[in-house]
Amino acid sequence: MDKDLEALLSKVSEATGADRKLDRRIARELDTTETGATVPDYTASVDHCIELVDRVLPGWRWRVGYGPIGVRVYAFVDSGETW
Repeated sequence: MDKDLEALLSKVSEATGADRKLDRRIARELDTTETGATVPDYTASVDHCIELVDRVLPGWRWRVGYGPIGVRVYAFVDSGETW
């Protein structure tokens, strides 16, 4: 994985809430269609994250849910090749 993407993944994994600085970094590194001054609030909006996945990873799926014992919450995107 690219070092910039690894660093971004680390920042996203450590995030605990909305973060406009992180939103701008996500837009800069992932969403090349967002070139204007207004950056979506990815860290505060599931809808904006889904729209980003649809634009940047066409054909991929997103999924959220609970682990087998219902305690651990998860969220991920994948290409669907493993399903």
